Amino acid sequence: MNQKLSETNYFLSTATQGASNLDLQHEILKEASTEQLSKAGLGQGMIVWDIGCGSGAQTEYLAKAVGNEGRVYAMDISKEQVETAKRRVDTADLKNVEFLVGDVAQIDASQFEKADIVYSRFLLMHVKEPAKIVRIMANLLKKGGRLSLQESSFGTIERTNTDISLKRYYALMIAYGKLKGFDYSIGEKLENICKESGLFSKVISYTKNYKTTGMIKELLSRRLDELQDKLLSYNLISEKDYDKLKLDVNHFFMAQESSGHPVMCEQAHIIAYK
Repeated sequence: MNQKLSETNYFLSTATQGASNLDLQHEILKEASTEQLSKAGLGQGMIVWDIGCGSGAQTEYLAKAVGNEGRVYAMDISKEQVETAKRRVDTADLKNVEFLVGDVAQIDASQFEKADIVYSRFLLMHVKEPAKIVRIMANLLKKGGRLSLQESSFGTIERTNTDISLKRYYALMIAYGKLKGFDYSIGEKLENICKESGLFSKVISYTKNYKTTGMIKELLSRRLDELQDKLLSYNLISEKDYDKLKLDVNHFFMAQESSGHPVMCEQAHIIAYK
């Protein structure tokens, strides 16, 4: 079943390449995400939300984890991504997922049964009022339910990597986010946001740094391609400087020294108990 809440502009590419990029991202993150959901107590028969489900790789995992007696609500602001996720779930012959297209800010929690877990990965970095969205997510939970979040801290690259081109890459993404009203270092603030909401009895927070791999370099290179039109349209970089930046970043990635540097920013993991 598909429900539609309200569709607005989507940040990432939603074409075939965009879905491929999300699948590559999932391959990089799935071990840490699975570990986090295990800590949150994911199990058979649960009601779970996957908010910002993207191409559905994590939705499929959640649906299998909760089993036939459980239920997954999978939501994304992009109709194209939801359709991709639905095809993935249908191919896996899973019948326990309800898809929704829309903006999480417009969810009416009273229309849904209370959930055991509300999960999202890299959603709050793309919203203008993350504290408001945390409150909405909390309203979806039953008493004792868990909010499971993973978010980036882009600014950590400035402190952990010495390559000028990579620092500029992240600085441009942060600048673009600010122009759109987003905080791409939300991961560093998320624990306090959850605690200050007053909605949770306990908040567990930990961070993860990723060892540099070929897959991570490939993802970052693809993301820079995705950002090109956005950076140019907001006059954050000239076409000539973008071409040079792309060349310099890829040159750094090909250099042996890059494997000894963190090229992916730190990730914050939050489990908040209602």
